[in-house]
Amino acid sequence: MSNPSMPSPSVTVLEDSSCPEPELSQDFRLFESSLGQHLFVVDGSRIFDLDAATAEYLRVLLNNANEETTSKADEVRSVFSMPSGQPAIAPTPLSPPPLRSLSLNVAQSCNLGCRYCYADEGGFLGKAQFMAQDVAEQAVDRLIAEAEPNVDLVVGFMGGEPLLNHQLVHHIAGYARRRGQESHHKVRFSITTNGTLITSEDAALFSEYRFNVSLSLDGPQDINDRLRPTPK
Repeated sequence: MSNPSMPSPSVTVLEDSSCPEPELSQDFRLFESSLGQHLFVVDGSRIFDLDAATAEYLRVLLNNANEETTSKADEVRSVFSMPSGQPAIAPTPLSPPPLRSLSLNVAQSCNLGCRYCYADEGGFLGKAQFMAQDVAEQAVDRLIAEAEPNVDLVVGFMGGEPLLNHQLVHHIAGYARRRGQESHHKVRFSITTNGTLITSEDAALFSEYRFNVSLSLDGPQDINDRLRPTPK
C-alpha cells in the first residue's frame, strides 16, 4: 500500500536531441527520477543509483569517445593506481559457490512486439533461435553434477517467450525431475511468460510440477495492449 504522504517518484530519461543516439543504448541507459539519477543495465535488469559526478561522466561517455572522454578515463584510472614503490595486495581467488539454480533461455524469439523491448521489439534482429534438447539436457546434467548433496535445485525457463519452445519445456521438466530423483535432489521449476500461449497441457504441467509462474503485464488492459501488441 502506498503512503499518501509520499509522492510517487517521477521519471525522466536523460536524452539530448542534439546528440546522436547513444551507441550503447541497448546495453544500458541513464535516467532521472525525483529520487536522483540512475543507471539501468539491461543485462540482469539492474538499476544503480548514481551521484551527479558519475552520471555526468557516463553521459559524456555515451556520446562517442573523443579527447575529453579519453582524458576523463585517464583521471579515473589514476585514482586506482598504486603509489610508486607501494606493493599491491595480491588477490586471493575464491572458489565458485556450488550451483543451485539454472536459467534456460529456451527461445530467443517472442510472439509479442513490446514497444520498449530492447530485443528489436521481440524480433531479435531477425535472429530467432531455439535451444536444442541436447544442450538443455547437458545444462541440467551439469547442475546436478556440481550441486551440493541433498539441496533443493531450481530450473527456470526464460526467453523471449519460452512457450514458443513448448515441447522442450515439457521434456526438460520431466528430465530434470528424473535426474534429481536419481541424485537425491528436489528440483523446483519456474517460468517467466507473457501468458498468451499457455494451453491446458501447459497448465497441467505447471500444476503437477508445482511451477512458480511469473506472468508479465503492463497495467490495465488498454495500456498493456498498447505497449505489447502482437506483431503484424
